[in-house]
Amino acid sequence: MLDFTIFSIEDKFKFTFLNLLIFFLIWLLAKAARKHVKPLVHRFFKSNVIRVGDRELATLTIVRQIINVLAIILALESLSVNNQHVGFAEILEFEFFRIKGFHVSTFNLLLLAALIITARIITNSIRIMVFRAIKDERENYGRAYTVVMLSQYFIYTVFLVVAIQSFGIDITILIASSAALFVGLGLGLQKIFADIVSGFILLFEGNIKIGDIVQVDDSIAKVTEINIRTSKVKTLDGNFLIIPNSKLTSENLNNWSFNKKSTRYHIEVNTSYGTDPEKVRELLYNCALQHPMVDKTRPIQVFLEDFGDSGLKFKLLYWTENVWEHKRIQSDLRFLVEKNFRNNNIRIPYPQREIHVKEKSSLE
Repeated sequence: MLDFTIFSIEDKFKFTFLNLLIFFLIWLLAKAARKHVKPLVHRFFKSNVIRVGDRELATLTIVRQIINVLAIILALESLSVNNQHVGFAEILEFEFFRIKGFHVSTFNLLLLAALIITARIITNSIRIMVFRAIKDERENYGRAYTVVMLSQYFIYTVFLVVAIQSFGIDITILIASSAALFVGLGLGLQKIFADIVSGFILLFEGNIKIGDIVQVDDSIAKVTEINIRTSKVKTLDGNFLIIPNSKLTSENLNNWSFNKKSTRYHIEVNTSYGTDPEKVRELLYNCALQHPMVDKTRPIQVFLEDFGDSGLKFKLLYWTENVWEHKRIQSDLRFLVEKNFRNNNIRIPYPQREIHVKEKSSLE
């Protein structure tokens, strides 16, 4: 039964049930190795995961990819079982088909798989080294992310060119013959190409980085990913928005994290006429001082904005570095203001309107 031939090629090579069984055993061993190597790697490196936004970069990935490469080599070597005249070299040289200069052989497919795995190993190694270098310095995450992404695009481009040429395709001829196609694509897909170019602009310029707080239309959001065509942001409600990169580069965008300093906000409150304005100013000032997230090194100001229809209009201006929490800070301050006003018998007026009713004259 083990010698049962599943398929054969020109009576030179046959794939039997025994070969299939060996393939299955190699796959099981590789799966078990990938599973049981995790505690060993964790113990050796002490920490096997580095968090970057919503992604986890693990040193374990490199070891698992090496196991995959070894499993592929063993699987190919096992094909010599029941094929005495077929060695590893013959297996690599076996061609599936050839069309003029283009050919696909076992070696080409293995080289393609090896290039993909090698590219992933290199990019993961760069990620690990870069983010280990900055450790917990959150302010450098955006710059580190840019370095990693640009390195990844460069490595994948180089490996793609090598893979194409390994199939016997001249890359220069391919580019020259595709010039007209590229022009057509450029005209038909202008928006997509604009997004791709904008992605490189975002990565190179660094005006918007991972972790920045930006205002997109009427939404306040935190940048979590910058990819080649789109970027992902997380709103205050916890929702994720996918935004084309051209929108971030061509439109006016408020980046609240750009200067890395405090940002000024304000709350407004009205009081009834007859209230002591100086007392109101003191209470509002003290409310801002009590909040732990208000920057005490920057001036806290209270303005008497105007004499309104229903009372005096005050504005409390303060600074904070916690831009992402500014809505909660404003809410906390309003709670404090209401409590202090109530304790000091200061009334927040209701809207008032005077209505004059004209009685109908008996002469009319």
